[in-house]
Amino acid sequence: MKKSLEVMEKHSGILSGQIVGIDKDLKVIDKELNELLQKKKYCESKNDNLGVNASAIKAGKRDKAKNNLKDLKKELVKLNTSITRIRRVVATVIDVKEDDIKMYEREYKATKAGYKAMKAASSALKNNAGNDLEAMALQSIQDSIESSLGDIQVFLETAEDVMNNVDIQNGVFEQRGFDTLANLEVKMLQNLKN
Repeated sequence: MKKSLEVMEKHSGILSGQIVGIDKDLKVIDKELNELLQKKKYCESKNDNLGVNASAIKAGKRDKAKNNLKDLKKELVKLNTSITRIRRVVATVIDVKEDDIKMYEREYKATKAGYKAMKAASSALKNNAGNDLEAMALQSIQDSIESSLGDIQVFLETAEDVMNNVDIQNGVFEQRGFDTLANLEVKMLQNLKN
């Protein structure tokens, strides 16, 4: 993202340079228009109709070019203003993301330190009477898993029984089986929450 911001800043600088260049061109055109008007007046004083017409045509084309450049400059200024806003937003996003990254790095280091401390404490428990505590915890986990597996087995058996008693062709459904299945589902979900 930083690289994109750098590229955007580079092109914005080029665009600003173009706007400055247009300002210079407009000054040159103004000078040329003044010279052409003076030449036209001179030709009028000498009754040189060809010179008057040539000066008028050139002045008209230069004036048209001047108006085109003014319109272009207005559009480029609008574009440059928009790009400047975008650059500010991108720069802000980059700053916020960099702050977030620093925060996440700090959280990671703190979490890692906590994990190492917990691991050291666990290791200390393993080396003394904590083995009984660990065995009790493992037994509790095993009992919980076995209970959950038992509930799942009962649910699957009940579901299979309900499905075997459904006669789709004749549209016969045993409502009692579906109610039992729904009750088991609720019970299992409650056990998962506990």
